[in-house]
Amino acid sequence: MGAIHRYSPGQVVSQLFQGKSLYRALSNVALARYTLGGRVLDIGAKDGNGSYWKYLKKARGVEVVGSDLVAAPGVIALNVEQPFPIETGSFDCVLALNLFEHVGDHSRTAAEVSRILAPDGRFFILTPFLHEYHADPDDYFRFTDSYLKRWWESTGLQCENLEALSEGIFTWFACKLPPLFLPPIVRPAGMVVSYLMTTLLDRIAAIRPRVCNRSISERFPCGYLGVFKKPS
Repeated sequence: MGAIHRYSPGQVVSQLFQGKSLYRALSNVALARYTLGGRVLDIGAKDGNGSYWKYLKKARGVEVVGSDLVAAPGVIALNVEQPFPIETGSFDCVLALNLFEHVGDHSRTAAEVSRILAPDGRFFILTPFLHEYHADPDDYFRFTDSYLKRWWESTGLQCENLEALSEGIFTWFACKLPPLFLPPIVRPAGMVVSYLMTTLLDRIAAIRPRVCNRSISERFPCGYLGVFKKPS
């Protein structure tokens, strides 16, 4: 549960050079492994042009529907704290990327997502763990991998992959320093240097004895990417 998928440093460095945080860099590289098809609902899509769409691949003929609290062109109104005004089994894929830390009451959400998914449909969740407070409009939760699995399997979805987005505590801390102390123009370079100086140390530290059956990297993730499937 919450295992680490190690990405090449080159993949991460290219993201850091674009000004991404370590969490965003690892998220984008992880999302690039997936191709979405059929009818897709993007929950919490704002204007429907999230940067993650640069990395998620789309199969031919895919239809993407965005949703947010307020409707906009190509975006329907949807409050995830209420029953979804969406037909049962009408989507092949549902995305909730960096959303649920901002939702005060998610008690009915898993059941609603499961209901609107078609058989064999997939649900993708991306959520931070080690992350500073960030209001949008507020910030309520940080979820462990254990909770994510229990939460989304509670309505019959099956966990296909639950990945900890992490290099380790040293890399996480080092990559927090450039945005705090460096001028914007040199921050990306500072992030790359910080990452390269510490990621090898974290990968070496990961071979130490596990605690609670987790390596150091697995105990200090930036966040998690989960993929859950609705059975046929």
